[in-house]
Amino acid sequence: MFQYALRAHTFLLPPTHSVRPSQVLDLDAITPEERAASPEFFQGSAVKTPERYKRIRNGLVELWRKQRPRYLSKTAARKQLKDCGDVNVIGRVHEALERMGAINFGAEAGDAAPRPPAAPRPPKPAAPRAKPATESAPSSGLSRFVEGNDQGAFRKGPRS
Repeated sequence: MFQYALRAHTFLLPPTHSVRPSQVLDLDAITPEERAASPEFFQGSAVKTPERYKRIRNGLVELWRKQRPRYLSKTAARKQLKDCGDVNVIGRVHEALERMGAINFGAEAGDAAPRPPAAPRPPKPAAPRAKPATESAPSSGLSRFVEGNDQGAFRKGPRS
């Protein structure tokens, strides 16, 4: 057995030569390997219960059986599993089942390769700088009709 460290948890995973294909996995029972790989579900939590683990695990296995031999990605699985758990929980169960050979065992090589990390995005252009305030407000053009006009607000004829 080897250890797989994920944040604060250390999971014991079976060696890679003891692969358990999904046809052999008993969907009604939880194996000791599964308990070791996902201990968060077996520590007496009110939210992460063994029943919730079985729901996620069985959902992932069923999705894999439906689309075999294509690779079942975490993203595709997460979209199909409703009200089972958050993204990270589903991802950890997916990884554990994949390591045990319960899902994606013998998946087509073209689909199985994970995507490389995205290239870093170029920095966003800086926001345009605000223009400094002028000493007086800009003229709207109406002031020429009012200022210095003793014949009324609207003068007819050319500007003087």
